[in-house]
Amino acid sequence: MAEKRRVKESEEQQATEQARTFEVVAREWFEKRASGKAERYRKQILARLENQLFPALGDRPFSELEAQDFLDALRPVEERGAVDMAHRLGQLLNQIGKYARVAGYVRHNEAADIREALKAREERKHRAAITDPHEIGHLLRAIDAYPGDLSIRYALKILPYVFVRSGELRCAEWGELDFEKAMCIIPACRMKMRTPHIVPLARQVMKLLEELRQWTGDGR
Repeated sequence: MAEKRRVKESEEQQATEQARTFEVVAREWFEKRASGKAERYRKQILARLENQLFPALGDRPFSELEAQDFLDALRPVEERGAVDMAHRLGQLLNQIGKYARVAGYVRHNEAADIREALKAREERKHRAAITDPHEIGHLLRAIDAYPGDLSIRYALKILPYVFVRSGELRCAEWGELDFEKAMCIIPACRMKMRTPHIVPLARQVMKLLEELRQWTGDGR
């Protein structure tokens, strides 16, 4: 009876492990790790899983995957020249592998060091900031003379005063602006750190916004 019980438990464990595929574990990790994150982040990570990793690994039992399996899934990405994306996917696999180990699904994180076997990332070339006052003057005059779309012209004129990310300015709505207190309150849902951000508005910005309002009205 003890042997039958042992065999039954072993078979049940094997069945559970077979059903616990990479996709099952990855989605479980995603729901726990990505909850509370920005919607943009969630969509980005889910797209990488569904488009890049699930086709190669999704239906395979997680406990049977080895480092070489993870590396084989990244090779096509690397070979098409997307070395940086291959490293990002390797980091994602490492996070999922860590979760699987802590959750007790595997004894070792087989994805821990796979990025060591990828091509090295190219060094990023950082664009130097303009620090010379004369060059800044040239930039501001170029902005004033920019002949493009009206909304872009005003965005370029406002940006040097507020120092926010371009997306935070581009997606700003009239409801976020407090004209009496001269401030913009960017809601947490649009901030990277998920907390509201208060931006004081200089009188020049207030003037530009009043001008822009004459063209756009109070519409979104």
